[in-house]
Amino acid sequence: MRRWVVYDFARRLWGYLRPYKRKIAAGFVGSVLTKAFQLSKPFLLGLAVDAFVREKSIEKVWLCCGLLVGATLLEALTEFLWRITLVPAAYALERDMRNRLFSSIMGQSYLWFVGKRSGEIMSRATNDIQTVRAVAEFGLVRIVREGVLVVGALVMMLTVSVQLTLMVAAVLLALAVAIRLLGPLLRERSRLLQEAFAAVSAHAQEGFSGIRILRAYNAEAASVQRFQRESGKIYETGVSLARVSAITHAIMFVIIEAAVVVLLYFGGKRIIAGSLSYGQFTQFMGYQMMLVWPMLGFGILFAEIHRGVAALDRIEEFIRAPAEITEPASAVDVTNLRGDIEFCSVSFGYPNSKFALRDVNLKIPAGSVVAITGPVGSGKSTLVGLLCRLFDPEKGAIKIGGVDIRRLRLGFLRERIGVAPQEPFLFSDTVANNIRYRRPDADIETVKRYAALAGIADEIEMFPNGWEQVVGERGLMLSGGQKQRLSLARALITEPDILILDDALSSVDASKEEEILEGLRGYFRERTVVIVAHRLSTLRLADRVVVMNRGRIVEVGTHAELLTKNGIYAEIFNMQRAERT
Repeated sequence: MRRWVVYDFARRLWGYLRPYKRKIAAGFVGSVLTKAFQLSKPFLLGLAVDAFVREKSIEKVWLCCGLLVGATLLEALTEFLWRITLVPAAYALERDMRNRLFSSIMGQSYLWFVGKRSGEIMSRATNDIQTVRAVAEFGLVRIVREGVLVVGALVMMLTVSVQLTLMVAAVLLALAVAIRLLGPLLRERSRLLQEAFAAVSAHAQEGFSGIRILRAYNAEAASVQRFQRESGKIYETGVSLARVSAITHAIMFVIIEAAVVVLLYFGGKRIIAGSLSYGQFTQFMGYQMMLVWPMLGFGILFAEIHRGVAALDRIEEFIRAPAEITEPASAVDVTNLRGDIEFCSVSFGYPNSKFALRDVNLKIPAGSVVAITGPVGSGKSTLVGLLCRLFDPEKGAIKIGGVDIRRLRLGFLRERIGVAPQEPFLFSDTVANNIRYRRPDADIETVKRYAALAGIADEIEMFPNGWEQVVGERGLMLSGGQKQRLSLARALITEPDILILDDALSSVDASKEEEILEGLRGYFRERTVVIVAHRLSTLRLADRVVVMNRGRIVEVGTHAELLTKNGIYAEIFNMQRAERT
């Protein structure tokens, strides 16, 4: 545990809170004033006791009562003021932190997401940020206000009796030792609890998204059992945290009660000896009791702060993750991406695996249609992923029109490349909005035209709500072929300079695929097209076919040329012809 965990937490939060420093300052001042008025009450109460015990003066009693009422009203007013200034700042912190986290995540490369569960990411963007906001909202201000109360109470106790104060303080010193010893346990269990929440969120999201697969394989019961196991970990970790918190609370309660016993014994002796008045004893007891709730609350408060630190650690792990795909400060300014595409000695490997591509050299002439084929795992999708800069090559370069794509503005590059992937992602929105996702200004007639090009328009017309039909999360209500064609329409409507079809119609039957691609011939003439495919009916449409195997390009040529080579392409052709017969 960091030695100054509260200071460190506040220092790290200040970077997010700085824009709201005036509200925060006003809130903290109001909070301190609240405790100042609270501190006046035992003093006034002690004066009132001496007024009717010693002086028998009802006038002084009434005066003290009036001052007590005034102090209470001022305390309520300042309590109201600090809350209406500080609470909005805390919610602004939550908003800004969530926006910053989302922006950081969106700026990461495709590889960054590999191995990370979406539910865990969601947990950091929701549960963890809410925890940080709650601690910032009340945790830090409570440390200040309760700190003011403790210091103020001790000062007032010293004015009554230095010896009694030192006796009580000696007992309370054990409290700091207890907090120091139990702090690391609280933080560790808080971290484990946050991770357990993240695991449950991840599993729940996977279950909801994959409900069709779960039902197809009759796996609902297994999914429920796994969810129950993950929930059980939350219970076990939460109980463990509660035990440590309970031990902390119990130790503090014993220490504080010991301080009360010390006061009763030694204070009583001083009253009997005449060196302490009833009013002074009342004041001292009032200030000591003021210490009780802050001291008891410090255990809970420090547990919450440790939870906040654990949550902030998890959030900043993502916020501070360096973006792997960046654009240069002085990006090359080009008007389009209609030049030749060149892969120059490109090599690439995924983390903890062998090279997916090795020394790939390929030139795709502008305006041509090139098909890429090969066995599963040969590097086809990796090749087109590099072209979109989902990740960068470890060696070599990719150029468009002679310009290295790493020198282009990233937004421009991706705007001018349209991609229809094998596994499309659809949003839980209408059919029309999914198609015009990258062209939100497109009217419905434009949407229909490109949907017709993708061979899906007639089927959309038959949906209960037509073009306003909501497709469900990830397109749950659509078949695989419908999702692919909807994704194809989304790529076509952007009218890109480079169109990539990455097995984009693999879930559509061969005759329908051939019909769609024939209808796209005119569209293809206006741009460079890269098609990743296995079906010969698709490969025949290409000006050139590139055959890949084990991360290398092994054959390049037209359909007819490759058949004469009796290589991998000829094997694929013979295999598919045999399957048809």
